Amino acid sequence: MDLNNTKWKIKKTFELLSKGTKSYFKSSTERRNNKYYRYWRHKSLKENTILYESFYGRGMLCGPLALFNAIIDDPEYAGYKHIWVLDEPDDHKELIERCKKKYRNISFVKFGSKQYIKYLASAKYLINNVSFYGYFVKRPGQVYINTWHGIPLKHLCHDEPTGPLNAFNMTRNFLHADYVLSANPFLTEIYLDAFKMRGLATGKIIEEGYPRLDTLVNTNKEDIYDELRRSGVEVDPNKKIILYAPTWRGSSYGKPDLSVEGFEELKRKLDESIDTEKYQVLVKVHQVVYSLIKDQLAEYNYIVPATMDANVILGITDILISDYSSIYFDYLATGRPVLFYITDAESYTENRGMYFGLESLPGPYTDSLDTLGEWVNNIDDVFEQNKEKYNEIKDWCCNYSIGSISKKIVNAIFKNKWDNVNVIDPCAEKKQKVLISKGPMLVNGIGTAMLNVLKQFDYSKYDVTVIVDDTKDAAQCGKILEIDPRARVVVRQKMYIKTVLGGMRNMFYMQCGPKNAFFRKIFPKKVYETEFRRLYGDSKFDYIVDYEGYNIFYASLCLAQPDARHCIWMHNDMMSEYEVRFKWLKKIFALYPQFDRLVSCSRQIMEVNREKLSAFAPAEKFYFSKNSIDFEKVLSGKEDGRIVKTGDKYFYAVISGTTSVNMRLIPLQPADKTEIETGSMSVTSSADKVDNGYIKFVSIGRLSPEKNQEELINAFSRFAEEHSNAMLYILGEGPLKAALQRQIDSLGLSDRIILTGNLSNPFGLLSQCDCFVLPSIHEGQPLVIFEARAIHLPIIVSDFSSVGGSLIENGQYIVHTDADSIYDGLNAFVEGRIPSDYKFDHLQYNREAYAEFENAVFGD
Repeated sequence: MDLNNTKWKIKKTFELLSKGTKSYFKSSTERRNNKYYRYWRHKSLKENTILYESFYGRGMLCGPLALFNAIIDDPEYAGYKHIWVLDEPDDHKELIERCKKKYRNISFVKFGSKQYIKYLASAKYLINNVSFYGYFVKRPGQVYINTWHGIPLKHLCHDEPTGPLNAFNMTRNFLHADYVLSANPFLTEIYLDAFKMRGLATGKIIEEGYPRLDTLVNTNKEDIYDELRRSGVEVDPNKKIILYAPTWRGSSYGKPDLSVEGFEELKRKLDESIDTEKYQVLVKVHQVVYSLIKDQLAEYNYIVPATMDANVILGITDILISDYSSIYFDYLATGRPVLFYITDAESYTENRGMYFGLESLPGPYTDSLDTLGEWVNNIDDVFEQNKEKYNEIKDWCCNYSIGSISKKIVNAIFKNKWDNVNVIDPCAEKKQKVLISKGPMLVNGIGTAMLNVLKQFDYSKYDVTVIVDDTKDAAQCGKILEIDPRARVVVRQKMYIKTVLGGMRNMFYMQCGPKNAFFRKIFPKKVYETEFRRLYGDSKFDYIVDYEGYNIFYASLCLAQPDARHCIWMHNDMMSEYEVRFKWLKKIFALYPQFDRLVSCSRQIMEVNREKLSAFAPAEKFYFSKNSIDFEKVLSGKEDGRIVKTGDKYFYAVISGTTSVNMRLIPLQPADKTEIETGSMSVTSSADKVDNGYIKFVSIGRLSPEKNQEELINAFSRFAEEHSNAMLYILGEGPLKAALQRQIDSLGLSDRIILTGNLSNPFGLLSQCDCFVLPSIHEGQPLVIFEARAIHLPIIVSDFSSVGGSLIENGQYIVHTDADSIYDGLNAFVEGRIPSDYKFDHLQYNREAYAEFENAVFGD
């Protein structure tokens, strides 16, 4: 027995037990997820139980209420138990008391409570109008019905400018749903494309109109007035109701604008200009706004509480005033007039995006409260003037028989009566389903290579999903937003649904990897299978690609669906990476036998990896696919940079910011910041190369040991002593940045060697330089060398083991990785010994790259 190894295992076990226990007791989220998972795994399904949730428990509202009404009075469902979710039961005492008197089989649970979690995990039927939280996983046998809550005017989900960063839990819910209810063909297309159901979702879309529209005609008006009065709203049944119902505004759904001045001013001005003996003005704020300031709103006796269903209120409304809220689509079914009060059309459209222009609204719009008052006073004439457009929009958005929509949908789902029900299959167009796993979207060559290949994909043949880590890092967020919009983006929140023991086993596994039978036995298989299901529901993929290749969690997650072809990328000489940088790579190597194909980023790298990693996989598993390059971005970036001249000095301008513009100037010759003469600048395009008499070398890469920038700096130091007109630009970020800057400062070259950091457009600066230098100790297939070729720079490259995959005829000067050899390369450039008349067909290069990708992943 290896006593030291046994002691290490015991010590590590106790450390992880301690860490797992502390995590459980410190985190309420961890405890909630753990509790949910225990119910999910061990509680039997309650066959005749339905859980209803509207707006995270705001009340008995919207589509879930309409379906409840269709079920509760039907004798065939007498044995069913109905569980309603409420956010604050104390706010709903009257509702709870009234319902318990009326129905014998209804219960209420507090949102997020132990009882809520239990029913979420065990109720046979789940009905929601928004989404369940991120820890929700639809278990086998559950039936999930999502009613959604409106026809959108404003962009939703992936159609929003930053949609991929914020939309995934909604998309995830739609991947879990068995049935999604659609009001009309337009909304169906939103589900398919903005919510990314098309091509992957296993559930069905029922396009039979919105169930909640039934509430417009199936409610007693006197009951509504009574409920309003009980809620503190002063309402006169002898006056007509004008309802103002705006949408939310703000930076995000979770952080809306909570100011009350807007509706206060509207109420005051309308009361001044309309006949208050004839009309009364009520206000219904958006659900998310109400939930955050409900105590503040209690002082207003004209605010309709969010606990009352919107369609119930619409049923007694005579004139609706709205803006971008989808509520007006439902209201069209009443045939009554709608007016629009919009004060921020330009900024809202720019920041959020709209499916329809304001000219497509079914009523007039204005930013003047005086005009709004005039329209109310002449509502019959105003309505008549807009009647044609009103009816046109009403015909396409509410073209169903209102009053029986809910019953038809309930009969289909619960009684299997599908005759004359319009059902849309999101996967009707058969494509191969591909999952590409990236994980952390770091600003590096791997991320760029993935972005490039996604642009090359044949989306007529493949449905593509990309999974990345959730992040707050602005640069990483920017990279996520660069993912081709034709792909589905999964931004994974860092959570697991697991037991405490499962979490500890996973910690142990993540630290040690599957390196032998003992550790493979520890592997928490259920944790990864459940996580895969949490992310993708019942969806299945034909091909799963771990494009990162360095992350044991994502590599293991890729293997959680067994019946797919599994590929893992090898972006470098992986054994050298292990020896020089990442000792933990052996955990990844131990997973190689479980992958079907090990894909290197060039033929030369494949040969190196096949030889060095033969102990982990047979030769026939090794494939290659060189990296695609976004040459369009390179060539446009070359033109789009900005050159600033002040006095006789030239600078490359790095411009950032949207609301306020920030400009950083990178000198194209030695220059002190004090030499920038504000007010006497001229700006030109980087398309024209600056001829200021300086020799400018450039290198791009992560600032880390394998990129060998230290030796490049030493070589340039010697060169600079002999050439006072030489500059060196090193683009990139990394762990060696501070050390490299100290090296530069100690050599007295801080004005001649510039560490620029990462640049959003490096190609404008690249085009201003004279020679590209890549001094790496080892590489995969470096993208930057091909980007430099596209700009047609002379190239100095080191003789790393896989360099052959980056060479072209008469297209580079090869050096060793030591400073003396690199120095020789710099001299070779000024002596004219580096070829610059090479031919490089970037279009043919990308055709070859994608053909190799298809062969490596999809080929026989």
